[in-house]
Amino acid sequence: MAFLLAFITALGETTKDIIARRISSTTSVAGLLFWYKTFSIATILPFALLTWRFENTLRTYILVASDGLLNVFAFYFYLKALSLSPVSLMVPLLAFSTVLLLITSPIMLGEFPDSAGLAGILLITAGSYILYMEDSGDILSPIRALLREKGSRYMLATVFLWSITANLDKMGTQATSPVVWVLLINIFVAAGAFLMMKRTRSEGASGFHPASILMGVADGGGAVAQMTALKLTIVPYVISIKRLSVLMSVIIGTTFLKEGRALQRITGTALMLAGSILILLNM
Repeated sequence: MAFLLAFITALGETTKDIIARRISSTTSVAGLLFWYKTFSIATILPFALLTWRFENTLRTYILVASDGLLNVFAFYFYLKALSLSPVSLMVPLLAFSTVLLLITSPIMLGEFPDSAGLAGILLITAGSYILYMEDSGDILSPIRALLREKGSRYMLATVFLWSITANLDKMGTQATSPVVWVLLINIFVAAGAFLMMKRTRSEGASGFHPASILMGVADGGGAVAQMTALKLTIVPYVISIKRLSVLMSVIIGTTFLKEGRALQRITGTALMLAGSILILLNM
């Protein structure tokens, strides 16, 4: 059951990635973020009410505010990256968040990985080189290609922010319940996206697209499935299965969305995914 729930989470992430790529370039990014998070909230709310727990302390409020604020920008940058560049090049970059966790987790939580972390980093680095390797064969071409890709800076900013919020999430779920914590952060992100819409003088419906409903349900349903799976097995197993969404997104992007270089991008992504899972299983 835990495997099935984790796989549902992966399907939810893949659905969200592909829909975001298809519609984010033709709609307001802030508006899309607001609407899909609103539908995600509606999906999560009944489950959160059933498991409601909230420590009414200043620390909890600080955690919600700090985690929520960082996630407003992280999710905005995530959608911005997908609006500018192929999903098969952007989504694999999320593997770098695992590398950064090797830095942020010891600082924020006092959790230190073992030597397997180095092997994981090497796999992720090798995968990223293959992912961005150009036909010239120049050893520096992957770095230049990464820097040249319009969405890469936004996605790397997301990766950096999520390497911090992952640790805040762990602290936050200890002060609430996991589903309640996801609900609270989504409410914060939706509110932040709404303010961003108003600041740019966008109409409230400017980011609405019918597909944002499915995107929100996939996001909320995946989150509930993930939190339920975490009760049945250990965290690294659940997150490792969830990361299969990266490979699925790349396969769909290179085939159905015709983004090209299928073998190269799938191979690079597979190596990055293997490195990410190796780090997770040994943290």
